[in-house]
Amino acid sequence: MANEPTGSRLVRAVHGLSRLEPDPTYVVGLAEDLRRQYGREGLLELYGRFSQGYGGFDALMRRVLWRALARSCGAGLRVDPGAGFKHPETFEIGNGVFIGSDAYIQGRFDGSHRRPRVDWTAQLFRCASFGA
Repeated sequence: MANEPTGSRLVRAVHGLSRLEPDPTYVVGLAEDLRRQYGREGLLELYGRFSQGYGGFDALMRRVLWRALARSCGAGLRVDPGAGFKHPETFEIGNGVFIGSDAYIQGRFDGSHRRPRVDWTAQLFRCASFGA
């Protein structure tokens, strides 16, 4: 067939190889403050306001709210619009984690759900680990 690819293509990792910067102190502080003020149910309601937006503030609030809801969260978390979850209080999120658009992550109601540095994307339905 004339339209079949004739060779292979190497696609280099982007998120897993990028330089990890520490989170600004205001991100950590805001997550802690919101956790104290709103509790789990209030944080879930707040997440609904920012879960679908494409603006910079929406992205910041998704990052802050995942941090506030998770058991632990490393630096450099990126959460794209449409990402959802169940039992986020069991998540132990590592450094440099990327959660793609429309990914849905379900924690364990009876324990913890650990993820080192990984990318989650809904389209692939798999996790690709890039180390801790």
